[in-house]
Amino acid sequence: MSKLSIYFDVIVPIYNCEAYLERCIRSLLTSGNNCINIILVDDGSTDKSGEIADKYAAIYSNVSVIHKENGGLSSARNAGLTNVKGMYFTFVDPDDWVSENYFTSVAEELNTHEVDILMTPYSRVYSNNKLDTFVFGNKVSIFDEVETRDIVMRRLYGLINSELKHPLTIDNLSTAWAKFYKTAKFSKIKFTAKSKIYSEDLWFNINCFLKATSSEYFNKTKYYYFKENENSIVHTFNADMLSQYKRLYSQMYGYIV
Repeated sequence: MSKLSIYFDVIVPIYNCEAYLERCIRSLLTSGNNCINIILVDDGSTDKSGEIADKYAAIYSNVSVIHKENGGLSSARNAGLTNVKGMYFTFVDPDDWVSENYFTSVAEELNTHEVDILMTPYSRVYSNNKLDTFVFGNKVSIFDEVETRDIVMRRLYGLINSELKHPLTIDNLSTAWAKFYKTAKFSKIKFTAKSKIYSEDLWFNINCFLKATSSEYFNKTKYYYFKENENSIVHTFNADMLSQYKRLYSQMYGYIV
């Protein structure tokens, strides 16, 4: 496989994020413009987010926009999935950004090791601090089919043994972003709404890793997770969280019995 023959679809679900959106889009364009197709999904924004998306689509041929009625994060991501055509797809939230050469570095690695799912480290970024997150240590790790089940997918279910010394790391692997999924194998898997199972990313990943026959943790590049957006879902109170988690855990239990 020739260098940079890998092509990515990058799905960006957008809702009322005009303050951060251009930073996100610019980082995507400067980190792999020759190997990515950016799908901006405007999920019924009421601010200028839709206009910003349209502006970039008018300038760059590899940027497209889907405008839809508001349906939530899962609905927006699912709309993007209907338009993926590259060899791999990935997700980037509109208030986040990626490191320089993020996509070209991953493309070069996938040209060498064509795994079903590739994971990257990320940094939690605060106004005055940055916390690096290395899910499987600060080294490249390649997992075969058995290891993908026994190590990676098992980790999605919870912590065991020495991992319990670091309880705050339990969610480090569950995010849909900072991962690259092989389109031919995973594009038909859809997100379930947060209102039903709360952790839509976790359930999506469980369904993907269940089908994966290989995976890799690639530490040579990084995703930046912005933690200071007060309008983010994680800052919103949810009175139904307990019942939603019960449904999620019931579905997870069904896979292991």
